[in-house]
Amino acid sequence: MPPSATAFFLVCIPLAASASFHSGRPLSNPARQLQLTAPCRTARPACELTDLPPRPDPSRLVSSLDVSTQRLAFAGISAGVVAGTAAFATLLSRLDAFVANAPAVLPIPLGLAFTVAGVTHFTLTDMYVRLTPPRGTWGCWQVPAPGADMLGISYGQYHTYWTGVAEVVAGASLVLSAVGLLAVPLQLPCAALFLLTAAVTPANIYQFTHDVSLEPELPVRLRYPQDHAARGLIQLVLLAVWWDLATLPLA
Repeated sequence: MPPSATAFFLVCIPLAASASFHSGRPLSNPARQLQLTAPCRTARPACELTDLPPRPDPSRLVSSLDVSTQRLAFAGISAGVVAGTAAFATLLSRLDAFVANAPAVLPIPLGLAFTVAGVTHFTLTDMYVRLTPPRGTWGCWQVPAPGADMLGISYGQYHTYWTGVAEVVAGASLVLSAVGLLAVPLQLPCAALFLLTAAVTPANIYQFTHDVSLEPELPVRLRYPQDHAARGLIQLVLLAVWWDLATLPLA
């Protein structure tokens, strides 16, 4: 594999998985000069950036539209995710370099990235709870939270915790399988991570349609709409990678 391709698989995709999918962090721009407020004396986990982009005008958001239009927008975005994932999966499966090298190169870094990201569900819980679409969002979101009342936790906490546990278990299983310490085929944790990534994609859509903030836990603000579009493309590639790893013959 050429060095550039190796760098892409080992660095770009794992970082995208951790920074973009799980935390909503936009890809950094080296040309942009960021200044930190000094020193930070608050209880926040990170120093604030002084040049965060402005929040979008609420009237531009999908959430400002009537419920019927919001429902159509969510359906359209979801259909785009399915179509885009299929297109990228087909493209990657036809790249000889990906087919030959991805099964050997990607499982460990991607598995580690998802394991670490799963842990953050318990260290940045409030942020993930905000990113969880409440019941009734878009006029159609009615995903249940069975047992939440019995456990004494909120709807958002319920989905934050189970997805965090799932990411840790699936990510660690992928790493252990890749190094030969777990006697399961690599396709199994890859398939689980595809389903998990698909399951949490509505949280990314919700952040876009409702301008959900990552602050104060993370001093990051996505530019609207370009950073959301870029993060969406990364999500499609990630889903396609999981699909292909789950379906390609793995050594």
